[in-house]
Amino acid sequence: MRGRLAAAALTLLFAGCASPQPSELPTPTAPATRTTAPTSTPAPTPAPSAPEWFGEALIVVGSTGEFSEPAARTEELPAWMVVWRDGLVVTTEGPRDQPPVFSSAQLTDSELADLQAMLGTADLADYEHVPGEGDHVTCQDCNDAVIQLDIEGRFVEIIVPLLRTTGMSYPPPVVEIIGTVLSLGERASRSASPWTGSMPTILAAPLLIGG
Repeated sequence: MRGRLAAAALTLLFAGCASPQPSELPTPTAPATRTTAPTSTPAPTPAPSAPEWFGEALIVVGSTGEFSEPAARTEELPAWMVVWRDGLVVTTEGPRDQPPVFSSAQLTDSELADLQAMLGTADLADYEHVPGEGDHVTCQDCNDAVIQLDIEGRFVEIIVPLLRTTGMSYPPPVVEIIGTVLSLGERASRSASPWTGSMPTILAAPLLIGG
C-alpha cells in the first residue's frame, strides 16, 4: 500500500514539473509587419496640348532645333506643310528663310478616305521622341521635323530627325507617316497650284542654321 502511494506521489510531482502554470506561459509574438513600401507606378508623360488648328487639319509639319526638355521650345514657327481636313495639301516652296510661296494639291475623296483610314490605324500612343539617341546626324543645320496629327480626334505629335525613312530606328507606324508626308509634299510641289492663306504654327526650339 505504501508503495502505491509513493508511485502516485511521484507521478503528481513529475506532472507538476512538466506543465507550467498559466502565468509562466510564453507571451505570443505578434506577426512581423511589412515595412516595404508598395512599388509605385511612374506617372505617365502628359500628352501635349492640342494646338489652335486642331480640328481643321489632319497633318501639320514644321521644323524644330534639337531639344531635351520641353521648355526649350520657346519659338512659334510657321509649318511648312499642311494637309487640311478637306484634303487640300499645301507645302512651302523655295528657301525657308525667304517670304513663303505656297503650292497645293487636292486629294480625291477616295484618297482622303485612304489617308484617314491609315491615320486611324497608326498606333502611335506609346511613341516617345528621345533626343540625341543615335538617330541624329551631326551637321550645322540638321533640324528635326515636328509632325502633328489629328488621329480620329486625338492629338498626336511625333518628332523625328531629318525626316528620313531609312537608316533610322523608327517604329513602323512612324516610317509610314514619314513616307506619307514626303509623298504628299512632293505631290503638292509638282502641282504648282498657288495657294494663299496662313499656315499653322508649331512650338519649336531655336533652329540650327548652317553657314
